[in-house]
Amino acid sequence: MTSESYGNKMRIAHVSPRYLPSQLRGGEQYVRILCEQLARQEETTILTSNSTDLEGNVGAIGNYYLRERSAIINNVNVIRFPVLPLLSYGLKKIERRFKFLAQDYVRFAPLDYARIVGWGPFTPAMCQYISSSKYDFVHATIWPTTTLYLSFRACKRAGIPFAVTPFYHYRLSSFTQSCVLRKMLPFCTSIIAVTEGERRELLKIGAPPERTFVIPLAIDLPDLIGDGGRFRRKHGLEGKFIVLTSPWVAKGAVDVLLAIRNLSEKYRNLALVTFGEPDKEYLSALTSAKHSDLTVVNLGWIYGQEKTDVFAGSDVLAMPSTADAFGVVYLEAWGSGKPVIGAKDTAVEYIIKDEDDGFLVKVHDIQSLETKLAALIDDPARAIKMGQNGNRRIKTEFTPANMTRLFRDALTKSLELGIPH
Repeated sequence: MTSESYGNKMRIAHVSPRYLPSQLRGGEQYVRILCEQLARQEETTILTSNSTDLEGNVGAIGNYYLRERSAIINNVNVIRFPVLPLLSYGLKKIERRFKFLAQDYVRFAPLDYARIVGWGPFTPAMCQYISSSKYDFVHATIWPTTTLYLSFRACKRAGIPFAVTPFYHYRLSSFTQSCVLRKMLPFCTSIIAVTEGERRELLKIGAPPERTFVIPLAIDLPDLIGDGGRFRRKHGLEGKFIVLTSPWVAKGAVDVLLAIRNLSEKYRNLALVTFGEPDKEYLSALTSAKHSDLTVVNLGWIYGQEKTDVFAGSDVLAMPSTADAFGVVYLEAWGSGKPVIGAKDTAVEYIIKDEDDGFLVKVHDIQSLETKLAALIDDPARAIKMGQNGNRRIKTEFTPANMTRLFRDALTKSLELGIPH
């Protein structure tokens, strides 16, 4: 296809491990929003698995699979392909058995391939479908997943332009050492980085500069209208200053917990609320950091209205994470008018404006984290102002319309360069 034919409707397929009605996570929500916007101008199709579980159910059977092969959801064509769960399970066992090699993927390249194929729903029928399709462009995410690698191989074989949003977590060795990602990048027609920092790091591992574009994520503000009072009443948190975070050590949860525990000596109305399934490191820290005056609530995975209520009812999102390529939760907090705290020298420093719509702290700097949280507790007006500043940016910088425009421009420019594979 040439750029001249771009004036007609493009046939774009977006590959995602799961899709609606499954409960989608950040990268999958990105695909959903992008597709629903593009469907207004292009012929857009979602290629996904029939799984409702991100890892392909690890061999489970039953209600984890959707029976409907195809559907139209919010004007987007959706085609689902069956998962081969037992094979996925076997590949995951291989990857986990050799997990001790996780710091040296470049040296142990076969392990990296086993790891990639073992992460995510294994859907070879999707690969075959793409190979015989007539799409003008195929776009895949999330990294690392089976669906990404399968769709890339299918496009390379069929000569179909391929775009990738790798969500490159450049603070994690499993990404920076990935030989599979390094081998894919030179053959991608378009590479979408979500921050300038990610683009810089992708160039270091072989991404062609002329094909690598920066397109920030976006959220739909109408989806973020929550009832904070309802959330507080449900969990008995009236009158509390609520700090929201994810209960994983890589997301900075242990640092947040320790900072909150120290602050609870001075402030008696603190509450720490986490969303997601806690990892072992966080649970261990929680056991040793118990304090009689500190309220801790773990909500598990939350979606839909419950999630918007939680953000509306919290006072600050504190997530000094090293495990995010962007962190759409920061946008969700701003959408509810809340200030955010992230980590310096990570992707989020390209998102948060320090001292304006949130704070940036050094990784594992608990004292600095305490200071920033105390500043928000002591000055509620400042916290509100910072949240409002972030909310304004949601309405201007991080809109679905802006993301879609940049995405279409990226496809146009990269197609003019031809297909590298």
